[in-house]
Amino acid sequence: MKYRTDIDLWKSLKSGDLASFEYIYHANYKDLFYYGLKLSGKRDVTEDCIHDLFVQMWANREVINEVHSLKPYLLKCFRRRLFKMVSQGDVAVCDNPLGRNEHLLSRSAEDNIIEGESVYERKKIVLSAMKSLTKRQREAIHLRYFMGFDNKEICAVMNLQYQTIRNLICEGIKALRFEIEQPAASRYQS
Repeated sequence: MKYRTDIDLWKSLKSGDLASFEYIYHANYKDLFYYGLKLSGKRDVTEDCIHDLFVQMWANREVINEVHSLKPYLLKCFRRRLFKMVSQGDVAVCDNPLGRNEHLLSRSAEDNIIEGESVYERKKIVLSAMKSLTKRQREAIHLRYFMGFDNKEICAVMNLQYQTIRNLICEGIKALRFEIEQPAASRYQS
């Protein structure tokens, strides 16, 4: 079933259309899952949080406000739910989920960008550089470059001001460039 807009899809869900609910679930599960893994580093917690989100969404479908852009809305709700679980002490968020889940990059947009003879080395360099970023910088860069969100959508998901998002991304890119160029410069000096 193909829906014209997120608004049409949302209206259909609110009216109790199970097919639209299933469509929303299947169309967004993968993005929610990888986003949750980036934040928590824990597969089971991420899956539980996604399922809880959709159960609550279905149960409260008649009273949920109108949504104009579905994916940012779902990510914001998911993020809030995950951090609520963390604040209640149910789970600890991993300090460096990217470092613990290097295999996730094999399914990301990064694989489409990084090609050539030294793919493995480049991935290693990028993963190492990502470790130097703050949690918020990693999250903002992930949303911007791996999920394709614009800055306004990232503001909605992360609940931050527009300029803060711009600063996080800009400073994160600068830090990545610095970290990536440092090892390259030292390799050529040998």
